[in-house]
Amino acid sequence: MSNFDETVIRRLTALEREVERLRVKERPDSGSGVTDHGALTGLADNDHPQYLLTTGKAADSDKLDGKNSTYFAPASSVVTDHGALTGLADDDHSQYLNNTRHDTTTRHALGTVVPHDDHGQLTGLADDDHTQYTKHPATSTDNAIVRWDGTGGRTLQNSSVAIDDNGKLSGDGLDGWIYDTDTWSYVSATSFKIAGKNVAYRFPKGTKIKLVNDGSTKYFYVVAATFSTDTTITITGGSDYSLVSGTISGQAYSYAAAPQNFPQRFNWAPSFTGFSTPPTGAHRFCFIGNLCHVFVFESGGESNSTAFEFTAPVTAIMNVYEPVRLCNNGSIGDNPGMAVISTDGQIKVYLNLSGSKTTASGTKYVQFEAAYLF
Repeated sequence: MSNFDETVIRRLTALEREVERLRVKERPDSGSGVTDHGALTGLADNDHPQYLLTTGKAADSDKLDGKNSTYFAPASSVVTDHGALTGLADDDHSQYLNNTRHDTTTRHALGTVVPHDDHGQLTGLADDDHTQYTKHPATSTDNAIVRWDGTGGRTLQNSSVAIDDNGKLSGDGLDGWIYDTDTWSYVSATSFKIAGKNVAYRFPKGTKIKLVNDGSTKYFYVVAATFSTDTTITITGGSDYSLVSGTISGQAYSYAAAPQNFPQRFNWAPSFTGFSTPPTGAHRFCFIGNLCHVFVFESGGESNSTAFEFTAPVTAIMNVYEPVRLCNNGSIGDNPGMAVISTDGQIKVYLNLSGSKTTASGTKYVQFEAAYLF
């Protein structure tokens, strides 16, 4: 063993003895050691400079820059109410939206905050979000309500119907006519069409028609209505009215018995067979639905054939036989003649109910009233 090793061993042995001596000598007597912090002596000393003393006069820690508690005591001038602060109108909180930043998309996601002030710029305005209001009609049958014009407040909007101070109504809407918003286009002298839609149901046989064409108001009856791509309405105004090529306006139809200004009857100008000189006189008709009433009151007429025929105002759907007052060869007999309103569009007159022919000379004419389906 070297001298160095021996020296180290001796030093360690000495240290062990010193530790043992201190352990034995410094051990407190049983029960005399202080284990309660409150029982220590010197508790009133300023051993903790990191705290402020209750007097506030001792030097504080360097964390408080050497200030004592007096420095930090609130004075009467300190404002503790946020609403009493000055500068509240200043833009000190840039994390919030204001009148300047409300339209910027970088501060909020579109859709979470309305990026504008105009109600009309919102989406979904057509939705029925306000159930407390009456819904505006999307169509003429969708919760339709009466609306007034913005002038006198007495006339229904988009019409000429007015109500006076006594509650009385007046105007075109009460004249028996239904004014159509569809466009009516000329097809022929006895027909018009409504393009691209099927509205044939609107025009049953006998429906009354009023329109303006070629600068004048004209009236007709509906004879038929069909649909194929367009709705085509066949009409008759007898010999009193016919359409000409051009614009149709003021279009209206009616199911009423006597809409305003509609003629009570129409004239028609028949074509005759069996005459060198046709009879003259009245040939009139009117429709009630699909029933045609004819009124014939003739005079004169020179026969050149045993036939006696003339065209009906509209073709019958079945033969109709009627007794008539007949002048044949210049003489009116004691027995009635007979008129057959035929499905071929002709009215055929015979000498008697058995169907005998008239004579081929002399004066002949007929007078009668009849009704038939068309």
